Amino acid sequence: MKVDEARAAVAAWFAAVDWVGLKLPTGWFGRPYDNQFQLTGAHVLAGRLVLALGDRFLLTFAGEPRVTERGGNLVISGFAHVVWDRTAWGDSAPTRVDVFTEGEVEFVRY
Repeated sequence: MKVDEARAAVAAWFAAVDWVGLKLPTGWFGRPYDNQFQLTGAHVLAGRLVLALGDRFLLTFAGEPRVTERGGNLVISGFAHVVWDRTAWGDSAPTRVDVFTEGEVEFVRY
């Protein structure tokens, strides 16, 4: 799937949902069903799919990610790597960055 197609698929799916949970390749971000995210931006920059979740969280997918739906949830896989960049509440600069080279990212519909 081309990066532009992946961006369009993500944006279309998020247009039909309100809040989602997030599963990273290592599992849930936080406790299951505890965190709530909304998509605030979906862009293609430097050949990468960049997703903004609120104003404190970024997911950047390198390569050509595959976007599929599974059980009503959105799954992104097949990327070369994904960077999970986040800023903790009360901080102004990014406080944590993780890089995953395999697995999948799943947005769980609430």
